[in-house]
Amino acid sequence: MASSRVLEREVQQESKTATRDFCPHKYSLLVIIGRTARHRQTEHIRKEIERGIRSWDVDLKSCNLNLFLQEFLSHHTASFKGAGQKCLRHCSKVLDTQVLISPSQELAYSEAFALLSRESAHKLLILTGLSVEESGEVLFHRGQFSPEHLRRIITER
Repeated sequence: MASSRVLEREVQQESKTATRDFCPHKYSLLVIIGRTARHRQTEHIRKEIERGIRSWDVDLKSCNLNLFLQEFLSHHTASFKGAGQKCLRHCSKVLDTQVLISPSQELAYSEAFALLSRESAHKLLILTGLSVEESGEVLFHRGQFSPEHLRRIITER
């Protein structure tokens, strides 16, 4: 009987510790744009990203997406990795936004893992670009990102 009380107390302490690291009013957005076939696809990809963001169930009292995305557009930092890879990033107290354009498979995988590791209570991952119809893999210039990759990231996390 005493051992079950000790175990119960440890479980309660662990859950309190886990929720302390979790920020209920923080949002994280990761957009990964894979390979595109033509310049005309840019508009279609933009619409898909917008549709994904608009479908995000966000409490507008704590995160005004229009305001924070405008802030992202005007204050983001850009880094260029090589072979056309770009990373746009901006972090505020409320919204952490990152856009990867033509990333490598390794970078996409590590940033998706990092998204799940963040303290944010609300997370959105948008994958867009050319994909393989049968498997759903998003194609990059080097490698691809599959539903299996995402499953692995979630189970590892």
